[in-house]
Amino acid sequence: RSTPQTHGHKALEIDPTIAELWSNLGNSLTSKDTVMVGTEEYIQRECHVKALEIDPTNSRAWNNLGVSLTSQDTVMVGSEEYSEQECYYKALEIDPTISEA
Repeated sequence: RSTPQTHGHKALEIDPTIAELWSNLGNSLTSKDTVMVGTEEYIQRECHVKALEIDPTNSRAWNNLGVSLTSQDTVMVGSEEYSEQECYYKALEIDPTISEA
């Protein structure tokens, strides 16, 4: 069966350097889902982190990462640790017009 996840991870197997695809793949997952890209398994927040490792100025990926966290969670992006709130602040810092944050 073909799903958005199927298309997203197939495209990433061809070119894993497209940040928007990683972020979209993360959006297609629930917090309990996993997806295989190549030989690696990813959860929702890991997809958003991959997007940000490729493009740290992607405000939507920052916002989506915040959505994927709970208020007690933190996540490493590069060498920095971010909370849910800090992800939203980062999204707004990059794009003050982003309506989701």
